[in-house]
Amino acid sequence: MRKTRSTYILKVRVRKIEALIEIDRNLNSRIIECNLIGNRCYNCVPFCEVIVAAKDYVTKRRKPKGEVTEL
Repeated sequence: MRKTRSTYILKVRVRKIEALIEIDRNLNSRIIECNLIGNRCYNCVPFCEVIVAAKDYVTKRRKPKGEVTEL
């Protein structure tokens, strides 16, 4: 992870939920794709497990509870 990078595209997997998230240094997130509850959802709440795992990965405040991969 480079320190000068401003936007991250992450693939996050927590339990059965898998999502592609675009997140920046200010922790503004945008869901690109999510398979929650068998359908596509794009307006997840800020306390969704995949968004929290993505924010944990970007800020390095704690170990993410899911599997996070940078794309």
